[in-house]
Amino acid sequence: MENFILWNPFFDELNHEFSFIASRMQIRMINVGTAEMIETMLKDWKLYGVAFDSWRIKPVLTNYFDEEYSSEPHWEDIWNESWEITVKLAVKQPIELICKDNLMLIRTYAKDSSYKSEMVLPPYECVIFSVFYHIDFFEMAKDFLTNIANNIYIAANKEAFIASFTKVEGYTTEDRWLVEEIYNEFENFKRYQKKDAKITIEARQMTEYQINIRLGFLEESFYVNGFIFAKILIALIKELEGTVTWNDYTDRILFNRG
Repeated sequence: MENFILWNPFFDELNHEFSFIASRMQIRMINVGTAEMIETMLKDWKLYGVAFDSWRIKPVLTNYFDEEYSSEPHWEDIWNESWEITVKLAVKQPIELICKDNLMLIRTYAKDSSYKSEMVLPPYECVIFSVFYHIDFFEMAKDFLTNIANNIYIAANKEAFIASFTKVEGYTTEDRWLVEEIYNEFENFKRYQKKDAKITIEARQMTEYQINIRLGFLEESFYVNGFIFAKILIALIKELEGTVTWNDYTDRILFNRG
């Protein structure tokens, strides 16, 4: 059986880097990676003979493969152990991807021989991957989420935080309840964030509109206690016609294609 699912391919032309996510399927884990592992994964992407100089690996927990099959699932069934892998390519020339979206998942037998059993791995960053299907909703979500990340740490109080949204296009007084809920729950969320952790937003336009919400490195108790702050942000994304899981993503893509 395969060891990892590869998804979310992205080619950064400016820095000439190819990145993707590897999500665990079995007991296999990833530590720092090896050249053999990277080469195998590139071949799985049908990138044959592509030379690379180096790679970076960042452990993440993501709910992208949450199937919502149970009313009371264990948090580890929702937040999947995954790794963001960024490969620095050796030759500055375009690459042709077999798929530019996440409709097709790549399954790989690649393994990381640098990982040893019982090894203590670095902490995982909590990341929500979201996709939007219309540029207007994408821009609105980007502005809304960026305003949260930029102001929630520095706002003097709730009213100041709410006032910061008056500059966000598309915001109306009907959204006030949601902004209040975000601010109120953030007070609880802060106790789960490890030192110097910050919420950051990454928006990128490929063949689809994607926003990655990085909640930083969090204590396990955040997940055990119901990851409420993440649920509020997920509800916001869905309100703006976005999706955060593969099942919802494929349903929307296939529906749009008729």
